[in-house]
Amino acid sequence: MLIGELAKQAGVNLESVRFYERQGLLPSPPRTASGYRSYEKRHLERIRFIKRSQALGFSLREIRQLIDIHERLAAPAKAPQPQSQNSKLIQIARERLESIEEKIETLEAMRKALAKFLRVYQSQKKLVCPAQES
Repeated sequence: MLIGELAKQAGVNLESVRFYERQGLLPSPPRTASGYRSYEKRHLERIRFIKRSQALGFSLREIRQLIDIHERLAAPAKAPQPQSQNSKLIQIARERLESIEEKIETLEAMRKALAKFLRVYQSQKKLVCPAQES
């Protein structure tokens, strides 16, 4: 598919696709004989992964790390990775897991606060901002 179709299916604009390529988040696609980029389903899946990760609050740097972990784990085992590479990969995975757990805790606290707000204020005829109460 061409870049316009990829962008449309992914729900992003053309510049986002080009930006992800420049940042190394999206692999460069092969080109047609006429020089057009020819994107595949894997490119669409990658953009969707990037967008989901951004929606969850991950930075592009963190997303790059998640992609790196995925690619290393998905690569066929040709030769064993050096221990230092494995240790680095494990450390990155631990950091990402901690970050995810922190985000879950924050979201859970927000969920509880909003649920409490709704329980307390939903039945009132005139809503008052909780921050204004003494």
